[in-house]
Amino acid sequence: MNTITFAPTIPTRQKRPNGTYNVKIRITFKRKSRFLSTTLFASSADLTVRTLKLKQGPLLTRSYILIGEMQQALACLSPFDLLNMEVDDIIKVIQTSAQKECFALDFFTWSEAQILKKTPGARHNYTLALHAFGRFLGHHSIDINRITSKMVHDFSIYLESEKKFHGSAYSKNAKPTNVPKKKGGASIRYVKSLGSLFRAAQLFYNDEDEDRTLIPRNPFNHVAYASKPIHSKGQNSLSFDLMQRIILEQTDKPAERLALDVFVVSFGLMGANLADLFAAGPFEGKTWCYYRQKTQSRRADRAEMRVVVPDCLSPFLARIADPQNRKWLRLYLLHKDKNRVNSQINRWLRIWQKRNGVADFTLYAARHTWATLARSCAKVDKTTIDECLAHSGSLKMADIYVEKDWNVINMANESLLQLFAWP
Repeated sequence: MNTITFAPTIPTRQKRPNGTYNVKIRITFKRKSRFLSTTLFASSADLTVRTLKLKQGPLLTRSYILIGEMQQALACLSPFDLLNMEVDDIIKVIQTSAQKECFALDFFTWSEAQILKKTPGARHNYTLALHAFGRFLGHHSIDINRITSKMVHDFSIYLESEKKFHGSAYSKNAKPTNVPKKKGGASIRYVKSLGSLFRAAQLFYNDEDEDRTLIPRNPFNHVAYASKPIHSKGQNSLSFDLMQRIILEQTDKPAERLALDVFVVSFGLMGANLADLFAAGPFEGKTWCYYRQKTQSRRADRAEMRVVVPDCLSPFLARIADPQNRKWLRLYLLHKDKNRVNSQINRWLRIWQKRNGVADFTLYAARHTWATLARSCAKVDKTTIDECLAHSGSLKMADIYVEKDWNVINMANESLLQLFAWP
């Protein structure tokens, strides 16, 4: 009753205009039959005259080879599985197996299409990672199921030894220099970006309900990175004394003054990113409400922030306020591209650092500095620091049930800022 039978069949009523017939495989199970089309076609010379059945010959042999492949696909089924199956389920098992056998997906083609769906900032980072992977392979094409854990690990090692490129790393005109890449930065960031693209392909092509697993393993799940994650040069936290020195700095050089003002404002607003300061429009009252651009598209709450602007920042904000009142700050007057503005500010900060014998740091160090000093000096707990930085945090259930108290966040900022002397 539960026997599955196969037979090559010629549907005589489906004669093609050129006089040939498509060879189909009839599959019978529990007295029900289904027909699977093949890529084989029979001419009148391949068929018997009266019954129109396949004659002994190459075409019949190839038909039985296909039947053997179908039987092999069903070899994983036990007699107990067959009890609850119908002929359509048998067909589905065969088709799924055939998909696995012929499935091929170019990782680069897939990734490039997915990158276009991401936000501009994320798109840039993912593109850098993908082009770095292409440089490592020596070509920009690879079947997704040929990527192995060892290949990913070797890629992370390659990133550590790769020479730094001027400008965009994926630019055709980029020229390598002898300056080595900083350890721990690109290696982990790029590998995680590629891992995200790989997981997206698994979610799209695999279907547990249909028992379809076209991409069975993820080589990014157990990657031994070539180095531990560390802050890139220029992003380390500043000491309390250095931060105090910056707050009280009295430089008469306009470019340096602007850069230091932006740094202090970023610090005083709980490490606000330049992208958010750049986009901030004028507002009334003392609370700046915004959605953090870097993560708002990835979070249900859109990474909402409500920051009470401290009075101690008034002189710094006054110097960088927008004279046209089109935005909150005049950063957009430096350049229409926020990335160019960020580069300008970092360049002016470096000039000040060299003149004063201070170790390198960038504008992003204001964010690291706020988090470090809030913990070490103001004794703010780590969970509150996560909220102050607009991180999603690790308390997922609490985030669902507990309404965010903005007073707690702003009191934490106040407790840190009051430790400093302000002009």
